[in-house]
Amino acid sequence: MKHRLCLVSLLLCAAFAGCAADGQALAPNDENARQTQLVTSEMLDQPTHASAQNILAIAYQYGIGRPQSYEQAIYWYEKAIAQGHVEACTNLAVLYILQSPPQYRNPAKGFALAMRGAQGGSGRGMCVVGECYQYGVGAKRNYKLARQWYQKSWEAGYSLGGHYLAHIYLQGLGVHKDWGKAQGILNTLAQEEDWGGALRHLGDMYLSGGPGIKRDYGKALGFYQRAAAQGNQGACFSLGQMYEKGMGVKADREEAIAWYRRSMADTSDNRGSYRLEQSLGTQNIAAEQDALAAAAIKRLSRGRENPFPAPTQ
Repeated sequence: MKHRLCLVSLLLCAAFAGCAADGQALAPNDENARQTQLVTSEMLDQPTHASAQNILAIAYQYGIGRPQSYEQAIYWYEKAIAQGHVEACTNLAVLYILQSPPQYRNPAKGFALAMRGAQGGSGRGMCVVGECYQYGVGAKRNYKLARQWYQKSWEAGYSLGGHYLAHIYLQGLGVHKDWGKAQGILNTLAQEEDWGGALRHLGDMYLSGGPGIKRDYGKALGFYQRAAAQGNQGACFSLGQMYEKGMGVKADREEAIAWYRRSMADTSDNRGSYRLEQSLGTQNIAAEQDALAAAAIKRLSRGRENPFPAPTQ
């Protein structure tokens, strides 16, 4: 019994791990929490309840408390879906789109499942549909529809949908670039949730300046520091650049090195990011950032015996 109760706790942690940062619609999320509060170890032993079936599927997909098995994960997701579990639709969609070995990939089927979840009211499902349209995965690329689904996702209370919507306006994908709208969305996310991803991108906007936004290193520094406090590696990297180049702060080699090192730590939202563009190999932001940080550390550490000392225990 104790082992089964521990399994329930582990599964809940895996299923509800926060999407704390730059883009994790395609990851286990906390939407299931409301529907699985009544899941018990006995229900996992003989799962007939849809929420228990969804949790059991997650256990098999990620190998939590039992051997990893995509076949079993698919089986139990489908059982939950048959009982109308909306989030199971999105979870299985993500498995088919991205989170599985190539032999299980089926983007078209994943898109259909995500759409089913979205139409059932899943904010996360709406966000995944938006990503599919944005990157042309399982559906024809359509920036207009991507924007519409991100908007719906955000309105449904799924913050990542708002974050992606801001990116649409920042990059001018299918619309005229509108930094004012993007800033408004990111400010809302930053104020309401103090979310690292939104804070980091607000920092980027003030660091570079742009349409309607005057460059302000002080504001950029403040946003980056708040984002870095949440483990956002992109913000740590940008702080390294600011201290290296003396952008709004006194140039400080040691401080720059420290921030570059933190940007490479395997602890923030960049690692385990499941954004579609990374999975499809169109850009691997984390790897590129690591390479740039390593080069900067070596550049700033010339003359040192070891620019990469072992971390303290």
